[in-house]
Amino acid sequence: MNRFISEKLAINVLILILSLVIVFHSLIITGIIPFDIVWGGRLSGVAQMRLYESISLVLNLLMLLMVMAKGGLLHTGISKKVYTYFFGLMSLLFFLNTIGNFISKNDFERMIFTPLTLILSILFLRLSILK
Repeated sequence: MNRFISEKLAINVLILILSLVIVFHSLIITGIIPFDIVWGGRLSGVAQMRLYESISLVLNLLMLLMVMAKGGLLHTGISKKVYTYFFGLMSLLFFLNTIGNFISKNDFERMIFTPLTLILSILFLRLSILK
């Protein structure tokens, strides 16, 4: 995988995608984008949406900060082992999310987010591979 996707490319693409995902979730929380297109169309109301989307925002921000630190844009003092495990866990999380998006009741989520989460899974897998 190292030959196909460089670490620098993975970092840059992840920064771009995660930044856009953070904007997307912010637009859902503010009501600009309807929440029925996320979470498999299974959210029961605004309160549940705000909880789920808030958690999603925090997790996406954490992932963005970790990727930025891995890319040398932030200095954290975190060991390579922590990055490796974190990115491996994120790869697994996004792979499972890909399956969830694939079986979503919402066509938009199925068509847009299934390939997006698969790409995120592959990119995080790439960052979890030690050189």
